[in-house]
Amino acid sequence: MRPETLEVAWGAPASVRAVYTTRRGGASAGRYAECNLGVHVGDDPARVARNRRAVVAATGQDGIQWLDQVHGSDVVRVDAVGPAVKADAAWTVRPGIALAVAVADCVPAVVCDAAGTVAGVVHCGWRGAVGGIVEAAVRELPARAGTLQAWLGPAICGRCYEVRRDVYDRAGGGPTFRRAGADTWRFDLPEYVARRFETLGVGAVVRSGLCTRCDDRFFSHRRDGVTGRSAAVVWLDSRS
Repeated sequence: MRPETLEVAWGAPASVRAVYTTRRGGASAGRYAECNLGVHVGDDPARVARNRRAVVAATGQDGIQWLDQVHGSDVVRVDAVGPAVKADAAWTVRPGIALAVAVADCVPAVVCDAAGTVAGVVHCGWRGAVGGIVEAAVRELPARAGTLQAWLGPAICGRCYEVRRDVYDRAGGGPTFRRAGADTWRFDLPEYVARRFETLGVGAVVRSGLCTRCDDRFFSHRRDGVTGRSAAVVWLDSRS
């Protein structure tokens, strides 16, 4: 089955394309049904590989560069597709190369410049967001922050994401937290990430407003425990 993808509508130049995969339309079964793109979650590797090939075909590009995401702040430049790179953000200026981050509640961000000459992806779990992955990505991109725009894909929303004091303290508290219990808070991670981009002067930040835990089209670790991963994919279209 062809993977189901959501076309990202974020006002990007025509040369920049981005999609977000749902869990529908793939080879995986059971907890990973159907379009699991994560290689580290216990799914049959052959099925994951088949799903990834199908997503490459859906983009119409030469290949997808995947990341070995570690909730850190490393950013890589991609000039050719190769094995997964240990990083949580990537960017390219080369048409024909798609970049992807795999998620199941974390915030996936895709970014580009106003000229449509650079595209990137950022994996924003709470650790990475607190640890500076947004700042690192904006700093590394070869464009001024004011010329950049970002789209934040489906992620767990502030109503569904309850965290303990360690997260609250490391994130510094603030308006993206709401008290839930004696020592717990509801954390609006997408808004926290959006504010990091905005504080850096990024020209436009578009929020999808979709929650992975609320919407069963998406994988959610918080909802399901062992489960698959969706992906945000961005590329510079060589045909534009």
